[in-house]
Amino acid sequence: MQIPSDLRQRALWLLDQMPTEVLQHVVSLLEVFWKELGDKADASPDTNSERSYDFSDLAGCLQWKGDAVKAQRSLRD
Repeated sequence: MQIPSDLRQRALWLLDQMPTEVLQHVVSLLEVFWKELGDKADASPDTNSERSYDFSDLAGCLQWKGDAVKAQRSLRD
């Protein structure tokens, strides 16, 4: 029994080796996951469009005295 090297061929080979009952359970599981993902994706746009962020409490006041370009060059070099 030789396993193919190509990923797609390996996946098809693996599916051919699995019993039908196992494949049916895998498909059922994937359907449940797909349904859950679809429900969450449907709900996401409504909540994201209403969400606004306020970073005013995180912002500080920066005062720079000196040559900003010179400081950037010194950091870069």
